[in-house]
Amino acid sequence: MPQKLKTDELIEALTDPKVVHALNAVLMPSIRACIKEELGQLHGVLDKLEVNYTAQAKLITDLQGENSQLKRRVDILDAASRLTTLVVRGLPEPLFSERATGERDETTVKSLRAGTVSGLPTHTPPPAHAVVTEKAILELCNADLGLNLSPKDIEFAYRLKSKNATAPRPILVTFATRKTRNEVYERRRVLKSKVGPKVFLCENLTASASEVAWEARKLVKDRRLHSCWTSGGYVYVKRTETGKPTAVTDHNSLMATC
Repeated sequence: MPQKLKTDELIEALTDPKVVHALNAVLMPSIRACIKEELGQLHGVLDKLEVNYTAQAKLITDLQGENSQLKRRVDILDAASRLTTLVVRGLPEPLFSERATGERDETTVKSLRAGTVSGLPTHTPPPAHAVVTEKAILELCNADLGLNLSPKDIEFAYRLKSKNATAPRPILVTFATRKTRNEVYERRRVLKSKVGPKVFLCENLTASASEVAWEARKLVKDRRLHSCWTSGGYVYVKRTETGKPTAVTDHNSLMATC
């Protein structure tokens, strides 16, 4: 009982306003000093973090700018490397042997031509399906486009992968010179009047340019632009029939023309 009485008396004393006021007067200065010290240290840490954050944010912004510039340079170089090439779409695959062959990439076709594929003797002639594809391109250029090209004007031509198993696979053609390639591309409109399967000549665009071209065609379809086309690997649009052609390189520059 005496212990309980002492506890009760202590609790009663601590609830006395005078005692509470006295305790506050004694303890609060020490508490405030501790809090101030801790807050001061915390402010110092926060200041350092803010300086570090600002530096990192600037570094990220600079790196993003450099990355954009590098991507743009890569796109320019990639587009330049494609200026001797065209993609032919819709050209039939008359031979089963050509249809049955796997798609080739540029390195493999060059290696086959040079005879450097492992297991083949030097100067191995190109496979039959490759010859068939090149002959089909020559016939298209000479008979349908009215040109006079020889096998020397085509470095190589091969079928690309296609998700449509029933349609002819597109053909990537690399010409010996940019001049020859341009002559072929300039006569592409002749194919519109050709009887039979529709064949189209397209520029071999980079992935970014191809995406922009797709968006531009959609805007033309929605009548937000008058026309769009590609030239030299770049996408051009006209807002009106009499408007000035504008080159667009990305989504933002395309939308700015609308």
